[in-house]
Amino acid sequence: MIGKRGLSEIIVTILLILLSVVAVTILAVFLIPFVRDNLEKEGDCLDVLNKIEIVYESSCYSQTNTSVRVKFKNINVSEIYIVLENETTSENYRLKGGESYSYILSGVVLMPSPNGGERSYIFNLPYKEASVGAVTKSGVCDISDVEKLNECKN
Repeated sequence: MIGKRGLSEIIVTILLILLSVVAVTILAVFLIPFVRDNLEKEGDCLDVLNKIEIVYESSCYSQTNTSVRVKFKNINVSEIYIVLENETTSENYRLKGGESYSYILSGVVLMPSPNGGERSYIFNLPYKEASVGAVTKSGVCDISDVEKLNECKN
């Protein structure tokens, strides 16, 4: 051991502490924003969970169009997401309140009041199945189960 020098225990301890601080800082820089963003998204979706659904008794299809009645329960959303399907196609529609669309026959899209309510949307093509979800600032949330629609009675 003649002529060999080692690091003192104090220097090693300080280096280990500095290494730990740097590692924690690096993790915090990446981990905290990741967790915060994911918690915000999940929080938005939890706010609308089970608060939007299709009223299947009042929704139906004919040879030329599809009427979908959507029920809101005490939520405030400005957009909804409707998925319509038939034997050959599946279409996704993102509807924003106050907008009008060429495929909506019911005119300007209206959303219910924040206290809840129901709205009907009439699409210009026949679809036999439907599901609905709310659109929050984090994206599409709470897509309902796909249900078969009844044929409209004239």
